[in-house]
Amino acid sequence: MIPAGLGGVDAEFLTGLMQDRFPGIRVVDAAIEGEIHGTATKALVRLAYAPGPQGPDTLYVKGGWEDGSEILRQVGIFAREPRVYAELLPGLSVAAPRHFGAIWSDDMLDGVLLLEDLDAAGAKIRTPESEIAADEANLALNELARLHGGTFGSDRLPRGAWIRDLFSDAARAGSYLNYILEEKQLEHFLALPRGAGIPDRLRDPDAIRQAFAQTLAFARADTDHMLLHGDAHIGNSYIDRVGKPAFLDWQCVSRGGWAYDVAYYLVSTLSLDERRRQEEYLLLDYLGYLEIAGGPRLTPRQAIEHYRSYLCYGFLVWLANSTSFQPESYNAIVAARFAEAMIDHGMA
Repeated sequence: MIPAGLGGVDAEFLTGLMQDRFPGIRVVDAAIEGEIHGTATKALVRLAYAPGPQGPDTLYVKGGWEDGSEILRQVGIFAREPRVYAELLPGLSVAAPRHFGAIWSDDMLDGVLLLEDLDAAGAKIRTPESEIAADEANLALNELARLHGGTFGSDRLPRGAWIRDLFSDAARAGSYLNYILEEKQLEHFLALPRGAGIPDRLRDPDAIRQAFAQTLAFARADTDHMLLHGDAHIGNSYIDRVGKPAFLDWQCVSRGGWAYDVAYYLVSTLSLDERRRQEEYLLLDYLGYLEIAGGPRLTPRQAIEHYRSYLCYGFLVWLANSTSFQPESYNAIVAARFAEAMIDHGMA
Protein backbone atom coordinates (compact mmCIF):
# COMPACT_ATOMS: atom_id res chain seq x y z
CA MET A 1 0.00 0.00 0.00
CA ILE A 2 1.30 3.45 -0.94
CA PRO A 3 1.53 5.67 2.16
CA ALA A 4 -0.40 8.94 2.18
CA GLY A 5 2.55 10.80 3.69
CA LEU A 6 5.92 10.46 5.34
CA GLY A 7 4.20 9.26 8.50
CA GLY A 8 3.50 5.99 6.72
CA VAL A 9 7.15 5.42 5.85
CA ASP A 10 8.04 3.16 8.75
CA ALA A 11 10.16 0.05 9.29
CA GLU A 12 7.36 -2.28 8.21
CA PHE A 13 6.72 -0.41 4.95
CA LEU A 14 10.42 -0.23 4.11
CA THR A 15 10.94 -3.91 4.91
CA GLY A 16 8.28 -4.86 2.39
CA LEU A 17 9.48 -2.48 -0.31
CA MET A 18 13.12 -3.59 -0.09
CA GLN A 19 12.44 -7.33 -0.44
CA ASP A 20 12.99 -7.46 -4.20
CA ARG A 21 16.47 -6.00 -3.88
CA PHE A 22 17.37 -7.59 -0.53
CA PRO A 23 15.41 -10.84 -0.04
CA GLY A 24 14.85 -11.57 3.63
CA ILE A 25 15.87 -8.13 4.85
CA ARG A 26 14.13 -6.72 7.93
CA VAL A 27 14.27 -3.04 8.84
CA VAL A 28 13.99 -2.52 12.60
CA ASP A 29 14.34 1.26 12.74
CA ALA A 30 13.85 4.10 10.25
CA ALA A 31 14.70 7.64 11.35
CA ILE A 32 14.06 10.63 9.09
CA GLU A 33 17.11 12.92 9.21
CA GLY A 34 16.16 15.56 6.66
CA GLU A 35 13.69 16.55 3.97
CA ILE A 36 13.94 18.18 0.55
CA HIS A 37 10.82 19.78 -0.90
CA GLY A 38 10.17 20.51 -4.57
CA THR A 39 8.13 18.76 -7.23
CA ALA A 40 8.22 15.76 -4.87
CA THR A 41 9.06 15.16 -1.23
CA LYS A 42 12.43 13.51 -0.63
CA ALA A 43 13.28 12.39 2.89
CA LEU A 44 16.69 11.17 4.02
CA VAL A 45 16.16 8.09 6.18
CA ARG A 46 18.72 6.33 8.37
CA LEU A 47 18.05 2.61 8.69
CA ALA A 48 18.91 -0.15 11.12
CA TYR A 49 18.46 -3.82 10.25
CA ALA A 50 17.96 -7.10 12.05
CA PRO A 51 20.78 -9.65 11.72
CA GLY A 52 20.83 -11.09 8.22
CA PRO A 53 20.69 -9.27 4.86
CA GLN A 54 21.80 -5.66 5.13
CA GLY A 55 20.91 -2.64 3.00
CA PRO A 56 22.33 0.88 2.85
CA ASP A 57 22.82 2.89 6.04
CA THR A 58 20.88 5.78 4.51
CA LEU A 59 18.59 6.26 1.53
CA TYR A 60 16.08 8.75 0.20
CA VAL A 61 12.35 8.05 0.15
CA LYS A 62 10.63 9.95 -2.67
CA GLY A 63 6.89 10.48 -3.02
CA GLY A 64 4.21 12.98 -3.99
CA TRP A 65 3.52 14.51 -0.58
CA GLU A 66 3.80 18.23 -1.31
CA ASP A 67 0.92 20.70 -0.97
CA GLY A 68 0.79 21.03 -4.76
CA SER A 69 1.32 17.35 -5.52
CA GLU A 70 -2.25 16.69 -6.63
CA ILE A 71 -1.80 18.82 -9.76
CA LEU A 72 1.42 17.02 -10.69
CA ARG A 73 -0.09 13.64 -9.83
CA GLN A 74 -2.59 14.10 -12.64
CA VAL A 75 0.22 14.10 -15.23
CA GLY A 76 1.50 10.83 -13.81
CA ILE A 77 4.97 11.75 -12.58
CA PHE A 78 4.72 10.01 -9.20
CA ALA A 79 3.66 6.69 -10.72
CA ARG A 80 6.01 7.01 -13.69
CA GLU A 81 9.38 7.39 -11.99
CA PRO A 82 9.23 4.22 -9.83
CA ARG A 83 8.23 2.27 -12.93
CA VAL A 84 11.10 3.77 -14.94
CA TYR A 85 13.55 2.60 -12.28
CA ALA A 86 11.99 -0.85 -11.97
CA GLU A 87 11.27 -1.63 -15.64
CA LEU A 88 13.31 0.58 -17.97
CA LEU A 89 16.63 1.66 -16.49
CA PRO A 90 17.86 -1.89 -15.73
CA GLY A 91 17.78 -2.62 -19.47
CA LEU A 92 19.52 0.57 -20.57
CA SER A 93 23.22 1.44 -20.55
CA VAL A 94 22.61 4.71 -18.72
CA ALA A 95 24.04 5.87 -15.40
CA ALA A 96 21.51 6.82 -12.72
CA PRO A 97 21.23 6.67 -8.93
CA ARG A 98 20.73 3.17 -7.58
CA HIS A 99 17.26 2.31 -6.37
CA PHE A 100 16.39 -0.02 -3.50
CA GLY A 101 12.65 -0.39 -3.95
CA ALA A 102 9.77 0.91 -6.04
CA ILE A 103 6.00 0.77 -5.79
CA TRP A 104 3.40 2.46 -7.99
CA SER A 105 -0.25 2.45 -8.94
CA ASP A 106 -1.31 3.53 -12.42
CA ASP A 107 -4.90 3.76 -11.20
CA MET A 108 -4.01 6.08 -8.32
CA LEU A 109 -1.28 7.87 -10.33
CA ASP A 110 0.91 7.50 -7.28
CA GLY A 111 4.10 5.80 -6.20
CA VAL A 112 7.10 5.71 -3.87
CA LEU A 113 10.75 5.21 -4.73
CA LEU A 114 13.75 4.35 -2.53
CA LEU A 115 16.90 5.95 -3.90
CA GLU A 116 20.61 6.02 -3.22
CA ASP A 117 21.93 8.74 -0.91
CA LEU A 118 24.16 10.50 -3.44
CA ASP A 119 25.96 12.56 -0.78
CA ALA A 120 27.00 9.38 1.02
CA ALA A 121 28.15 7.96 -2.32
CA GLY A 122 30.47 10.93 -2.86
CA ALA A 123 28.46 12.45 -5.70
CA LYS A 124 28.00 16.17 -6.36
CA ILE A 125 24.66 17.45 -7.63
CA ARG A 126 25.02 20.34 -10.06
CA THR A 127 23.15 23.66 -9.96
CA PRO A 128 22.89 26.64 -12.34
CA GLU A 129 25.63 28.27 -10.26
CA SER A 130 28.06 25.39 -10.88
CA GLU A 131 30.87 26.18 -13.29
CA ILE A 132 30.58 23.38 -15.83
CA ALA A 133 33.37 22.90 -18.35
CA ALA A 134 32.77 21.61 -21.86
CA ASP A 135 34.47 18.29 -21.02
CA GLU A 136 31.86 17.48 -18.38
CA ALA A 137 29.03 18.55 -20.68
CA ASN A 138 30.46 16.31 -23.39
CA LEU A 139 30.39 13.28 -21.11
CA ALA A 140 26.81 14.08 -20.07
CA LEU A 141 25.78 14.29 -23.72
CA ASN A 142 27.26 10.83 -24.22
CA GLU A 143 24.95 9.58 -21.47
CA LEU A 144 21.95 11.15 -23.20
CA ALA A 145 23.04 9.71 -26.55
CA ARG A 146 23.14 6.21 -25.05
CA LEU A 147 19.60 6.68 -23.76
CA HIS A 148 18.37 8.12 -27.06
CA GLY A 149 20.20 5.83 -29.46
CA GLY A 150 19.52 2.75 -27.35
CA THR A 151 15.77 3.25 -27.67
CA PHE A 152 15.57 4.52 -31.25
CA GLY A 153 13.39 2.48 -33.59
CA SER A 154 9.96 0.97 -33.18
CA ASP A 155 11.28 -2.33 -31.85
CA ARG A 156 13.33 -0.71 -29.06
CA LEU A 157 11.17 2.23 -28.04
CA PRO A 158 9.04 1.43 -24.97
CA ARG A 159 5.33 1.68 -25.63
CA GLY A 160 2.38 2.00 -23.31
CA ALA A 161 0.15 4.79 -22.11
CA TRP A 162 2.26 5.37 -19.00
CA ILE A 163 4.99 6.92 -21.18
CA ARG A 164 3.59 9.89 -23.03
CA ASP A 165 4.62 11.50 -26.28
CA LEU A 166 6.30 14.86 -25.90
CA PHE A 167 3.82 17.74 -25.44
CA SER A 168 0.89 15.30 -25.51
CA ASP A 169 -1.04 17.57 -23.15
CA ALA A 170 -0.50 20.76 -25.17
CA ALA A 171 -3.97 20.62 -26.72
CA ARG A 172 -5.74 19.89 -23.44
CA ALA A 173 -7.70 22.78 -21.97
CA GLY A 174 -6.36 23.68 -18.56
CA SER A 175 -2.99 22.00 -19.08
CA TYR A 176 0.06 23.51 -17.42
CA LEU A 177 1.51 24.59 -20.76
CA ASN A 178 -1.66 26.40 -21.76
CA TYR A 179 -1.87 28.02 -18.34
CA ILE A 180 1.64 29.49 -18.42
CA LEU A 181 1.12 30.69 -22.01
CA GLU A 182 -1.79 32.92 -21.01
CA GLU A 183 -0.98 36.58 -21.56
CA LYS A 184 -1.63 37.61 -17.96
CA GLN A 185 0.57 34.80 -16.67
CA LEU A 186 3.45 35.68 -18.99
CA GLU A 187 3.18 39.32 -17.92
CA HIS A 188 3.29 38.19 -14.30
CA PHE A 189 6.40 36.04 -14.83
CA LEU A 190 8.19 38.82 -16.70
CA ALA A 191 7.50 41.20 -13.81
CA LEU A 192 9.28 38.90 -11.34
CA PRO A 193 12.99 39.44 -10.55
CA ARG A 194 13.88 36.77 -13.13
CA GLY A 195 12.40 39.00 -15.82
CA ALA A 196 15.13 41.60 -15.37
CA GLY A 197 17.60 39.52 -17.37
CA ILE A 198 15.28 38.88 -20.32
CA PRO A 199 16.11 40.85 -23.50
CA ASP A 200 13.45 43.25 -24.77
CA ARG A 201 12.52 41.19 -27.81
CA LEU A 202 11.37 38.35 -25.53
CA ARG A 203 9.38 40.53 -23.15
CA ASP A 204 6.32 40.45 -25.42
CA PRO A 205 3.82 37.67 -24.54
CA ASP A 206 2.73 37.42 -28.19
CA ALA A 207 6.33 36.88 -29.30
CA ILE A 208 6.77 34.14 -26.69
CA ARG A 209 3.57 32.38 -27.75
CA GLN A 210 4.52 32.56 -31.42
CA ALA A 211 7.96 31.12 -30.69
CA PHE A 212 6.49 28.26 -28.69
CA ALA A 213 3.99 27.55 -31.47
CA GLN A 214 7.02 26.92 -33.71
CA THR A 215 8.47 24.56 -31.11
CA LEU A 216 5.19 22.68 -30.85
CA ALA A 217 4.82 22.39 -34.63
CA PHE A 218 8.37 21.07 -34.98
CA ALA A 219 7.89 18.53 -32.19
CA ARG A 220 4.73 17.19 -33.80
CA ALA A 221 6.52 16.77 -37.13
CA ASP A 222 9.63 15.22 -35.55
CA THR A 223 9.02 11.51 -36.10
CA ASP A 224 12.46 10.21 -35.02
CA HIS A 225 11.17 9.24 -31.60
CA MET A 226 13.28 7.80 -28.82
CA LEU A 227 13.12 7.68 -25.05
CA LEU A 228 13.77 11.08 -23.45
CA HIS A 229 14.80 11.87 -19.90
CA GLY A 230 12.30 14.71 -20.19
CA ASP A 231 13.77 17.01 -17.53
CA ALA A 232 17.51 16.93 -18.20
CA HIS A 233 18.40 20.37 -16.85
CA ILE A 234 21.55 21.19 -14.92
CA GLY A 235 19.88 20.68 -11.51
CA ASN A 236 18.99 17.11 -12.42
CA SER A 237 22.58 16.21 -13.25
CA TYR A 238 25.40 15.13 -10.98
CA ILE A 239 28.90 13.73 -11.09
CA ASP A 240 29.83 10.59 -9.21
CA ARG A 241 32.88 10.20 -6.99
CA VAL A 242 35.15 9.68 -10.03
CA GLY A 243 33.72 12.63 -11.97
CA LYS A 244 31.38 10.78 -14.35
CA PRO A 245 28.16 12.71 -15.12
CA ALA A 246 24.72 11.15 -14.74
CA PHE A 247 21.10 12.22 -14.43
CA LEU A 248 18.55 11.92 -11.64
CA ASP A 249 14.80 12.70 -11.35
CA TRP A 250 13.40 10.43 -14.07
CA GLN A 251 9.76 11.37 -13.46
CA CYS A 252 9.20 13.16 -16.80
CA VAL A 253 10.37 10.38 -19.13
CA SER A 254 8.61 10.64 -22.49
CA ARG A 255 8.89 9.78 -26.19
CA GLY A 256 10.13 12.39 -28.64
CA GLY A 257 13.05 13.88 -30.53
CA TRP A 258 16.59 13.85 -29.11
CA ALA A 259 17.11 17.61 -29.39
CA TYR A 260 14.55 18.29 -26.68
CA ASP A 261 16.87 16.75 -24.05
CA VAL A 262 20.08 18.04 -25.61
CA ALA A 263 18.95 21.67 -25.87
CA TYR A 264 17.50 21.55 -22.36
CA TYR A 265 20.72 20.21 -20.90
CA LEU A 266 23.28 22.27 -22.80
CA VAL A 267 21.64 25.67 -22.48
CA SER A 268 20.69 25.25 -18.82
CA THR A 269 24.19 24.03 -17.98
CA LEU A 270 26.77 26.19 -19.72
CA SER A 271 27.43 29.86 -19.10
CA LEU A 272 26.53 32.16 -21.97
CA ASP A 273 30.13 32.57 -23.13
CA GLU A 274 30.97 28.87 -22.75
CA ARG A 275 27.91 27.82 -24.72
CA ARG A 276 28.73 30.21 -27.54
CA ARG A 277 32.29 28.89 -27.69
CA GLN A 278 31.55 25.18 -27.39
CA GLU A 279 27.99 24.58 -28.59
CA GLU A 280 28.80 23.59 -32.18
CA TYR A 281 31.61 21.22 -31.16
CA LEU A 282 29.48 19.60 -28.47
CA LEU A 283 26.60 19.03 -30.88
CA LEU A 284 28.94 17.41 -33.39
CA ASP A 285 30.28 15.08 -30.69
CA TYR A 286 26.73 14.22 -29.62
CA LEU A 287 25.82 13.27 -33.20
CA GLY A 288 28.70 10.80 -33.23
CA TYR A 289 27.69 9.33 -29.88
CA LEU A 290 24.06 9.06 -31.03
CA GLU A 291 24.92 7.13 -34.18
CA ILE A 292 27.24 4.77 -32.29
CA ALA A 293 24.45 4.09 -29.79
CA GLY A 294 22.03 3.11 -32.56
CA GLY A 295 20.37 6.43 -33.31
CA PRO A 296 19.82 8.13 -36.66
CA ARG A 297 22.61 9.66 -38.72
CA LEU A 298 22.15 13.43 -38.98
CA THR A 299 24.09 16.18 -40.72
CA PRO A 300 25.33 19.13 -38.66
CA ARG A 301 22.83 21.36 -40.44
CA GLN A 302 19.95 19.05 -39.52
CA ALA A 303 21.16 18.90 -35.93
CA ILE A 304 21.22 22.67 -35.54
CA GLU A 305 17.68 22.91 -36.91
CA HIS A 306 16.45 20.32 -34.42
CA TYR A 307 18.35 21.92 -31.55
CA ARG A 308 17.18 25.49 -32.14
CA SER A 309 13.58 24.38 -32.54
CA TYR A 310 13.35 23.25 -28.90
CA LEU A 311 14.96 26.28 -27.25
CA CYS A 312 11.71 28.09 -26.54
CA TYR A 313 10.47 25.28 -24.31
CA GLY A 314 13.38 25.76 -21.93
CA PHE A 315 12.87 29.50 -21.89
CA LEU A 316 9.15 29.19 -21.23
CA VAL A 317 9.32 26.70 -18.36
CA TRP A 318 12.17 28.48 -16.54
CA LEU A 319 10.46 31.84 -16.99
CA ALA A 320 7.35 30.30 -15.40
CA ASN A 321 9.06 28.01 -12.88
CA SER A 322 7.63 28.10 -9.36
CA THR A 323 9.97 29.00 -6.52
CA SER A 324 8.66 25.89 -4.78
CA PHE A 325 10.57 23.96 -7.48
CA GLN A 326 13.68 26.13 -7.91
CA PRO A 327 15.01 29.26 -6.13
CA GLU A 328 14.35 32.55 -7.90
CA SER A 329 18.07 33.04 -8.49
CA TYR A 330 18.23 29.75 -10.42
CA ASN A 331 15.13 30.61 -12.44
CA ALA A 332 16.72 33.94 -13.37
CA ILE A 333 20.01 32.37 -14.48
CA VAL A 334 18.48 29.65 -16.64
CA ALA A 335 15.66 31.72 -18.17
CA ALA A 336 18.24 34.30 -19.29
CA ARG A 337 20.47 31.58 -20.77
CA PHE A 338 17.60 30.25 -22.86
CA ALA A 339 16.53 33.74 -23.94
CA GLU A 340 20.02 34.49 -25.24
CA ALA A 341 20.20 31.11 -26.98
CA MET A 342 16.89 31.80 -28.74
CA ILE A 343 18.23 35.12 -30.00
CA ASP A 344 21.56 33.59 -31.06
CA HIS A 345 19.70 30.98 -33.13
CA GLY A 346 17.14 33.30 -34.68
CA MET A 347 14.19 32.01 -32.67
CA ALA A 348 13.27 35.45 -31.31
